Amino acid sequence: MRDDGIIRLRRGLQKHFGPGAAIFVDPLMWMIGHVCVDIVRLDYWLQRRNADYAQNESIRLFIRRKYGGKAERFVGYWIKGEPRPAAPINNERKEPQ
Repeated sequence: MRDDGIIRLRRGLQKHFGPGAAIFVDPLMWMIGHVCVDIVRLDYWLQRRNADYAQNESIRLFIRRKYGGKAERFVGYWIKGEPRPAAPINNERKEPQ
């Protein structure tokens, strides 16, 4: 099964933040059927990569300042995320052979 939400999230992370950012999908939310960004891990990663990320600056303001409004809106959308598509249900029973 293909999951367009996770593909869009990973491509967007890569596009806005560069190599290595595509891994920040929240694994716990994924397990319960929701695709969203792991904002804590993304924030930590951005702090380590950017010396100009001030201690008292919010991630939202930092992203807007450093990466622009599109990146800020992208992260804002993916904090809420999207439901993961449900697996198709196969109700057909196989006859014993």
